[in-house]
Amino acid sequence: MSLSPFLSAAVRIGASAAAGTVVLGTALTGTAAAAPVTIDPLAGVEGFNAVARYDAALASTEMEGPLAAGGDLTLLGGYNIAAHTAGAFTAPGDAAPSALVVGGGVDWDASSGYARVQNGYIKIGVLAATDVLTEDANQAARTTRAVPAGAGYDADVRVETTEHQPGESVGADTGLNFEALFAQFEDRSAALASCAGANVLNISGEDLNGVAEFTFPAAPSAGDVYLINVDTTGTGGVFDWSTPNFPGISGANAPYILWNFPDATEVTVTGGDSLQGSVYAPGAAFTDESASNLEGTVVAASLDLGTAAASGGELHQQPFAGAFECEAGEEEEEGGEGGWNPEAPASETPSEDESDEALPSTGTSSILPVSLAALTLAAGAAALWATRTRRAQN
Repeated sequence: MSLSPFLSAAVRIGASAAAGTVVLGTALTGTAAAAPVTIDPLAGVEGFNAVARYDAALASTEMEGPLAAGGDLTLLGGYNIAAHTAGAFTAPGDAAPSALVVGGGVDWDASSGYARVQNGYIKIGVLAATDVLTEDANQAARTTRAVPAGAGYDADVRVETTEHQPGESVGADTGLNFEALFAQFEDRSAALASCAGANVLNISGEDLNGVAEFTFPAAPSAGDVYLINVDTTGTGGVFDWSTPNFPGISGANAPYILWNFPDATEVTVTGGDSLQGSVYAPGAAFTDESASNLEGTVVAASLDLGTAAASGGELHQQPFAGAFECEAGEEEEEGGEGGWNPEAPASETPSEDESDEALPSTGTSSILPVSLAALTLAAGAAALWATRTRRAQN
């Protein structure tokens, strides 16, 4: 079989890979390939729905899982945390999982709202100017709250729980090392940016914003895990994202989609459809200004979930469940970006009589210089392709 100039490498995806692991990269005939490196992007996330290296600000509305931030927490509205689950991380000596971990303190001076932790414990690293209360003004035992010093149990600005958590537990060390964890995240993000293959799409932020309907070659699943590397260098690392529609894709597919932003410094979701998949932006300030939901995990340098001017959507607990094996390999020929073309028309699977012919091309687009029509994969994987629709121009 001869290969299209668009993709000079064979891609191994199929029964030889563990479920949820996609083997990507180059393996040229006659060339000894380097040993593949398995990358589990969310290793160390400990089941948190969102993780920030530094600060987090919460305005609206809720997240289904737990939250961890290495810096300070600011409360700008009413925000529910761990609405469905407290997660799996339990700090040493605690009787319940840590549903809210704040490495710094709560910035009471900048806060005007409250956070309600509906399941699990709270952990606040710096308790200066904070009272941890387990009784109300009548000295009756109540669920645990953190409030500004001297404000009392019924303070409007507060972090409240539904647990009778021992007060001394709130400030106890969690053992989480955010700096070390994010150093690993950044290394993984850079490594993922060099992966290639039919289930990898390398695309610029400008071109991604030009896609109105984003469909996948096959429905994302444990056997079809997708990586989208978004290049934001054309806008100086700043990406304002109006998310496309994802026809036929739901929360059940979201654990098998990863949006990687290896060079971004700011990612802001400004509107659009519910975002399917996890956002992996360890070097970026992430802001959600869209009322639509996000189905997945968010890893970012800082988090603004909603703002004083714009309500964010709900963050649903659909953690990324895949992994990638990336092989070091040769550079692709003739500048192809790899993966599939988000705007190409559907292409039929080649027949057996055509299987030894060169891979067909369905034409060009403004996103990718050449489109990849279909690729017969080892281990019986199906030929891939999907239909894309260009965002209507105003």
